[in-house]
Amino acid sequence: MPPITPKMNNSGDWAFIFYNLEKMDRSTIYSIFSQWVARQPDAMAIVEEGRSATYRELDAMANAIMSKFYSKQYPTVGVVMSHGIEMIAAMLAAIKSGAAYVPAEPTLPKRWTTYRLRAAVKSTTGRCPWS
Repeated sequence: MPPITPKMNNSGDWAFIFYNLEKMDRSTIYSIFSQWVARQPDAMAIVEEGRSATYRELDAMANAIMSKFYSKQYPTVGVVMSHGIEMIAAMLAAIKSGAAYVPAEPTLPKRWTTYRLRAAVKSTTGRCPWS
């Protein structure tokens, strides 16, 4: 039986049924994701309106995003994006780098987003470098 199988649920939405989860290393979100990349790199990881990404593509996208900030060893990464494939890739990049991510909607007032990001950075480092 494959480790992941799409199935239509009662409300007509697609649900993904996971098999053999007990055999996976579940220590971190990224470890689970990387195991799916290794097991089924060409399987669909995300499907959204008119677009999709395989596990391999999502992993490559996360690696590309992480390469932009990893060398700086940020303890917290702000993810201010609309919902979509890129947002998931950005969250995976932060997790893979060992940073905490702080999601924020781009439609929120800039002042509120700035406050949230400052508070998150201060809570992880004890100080905020741009206060």
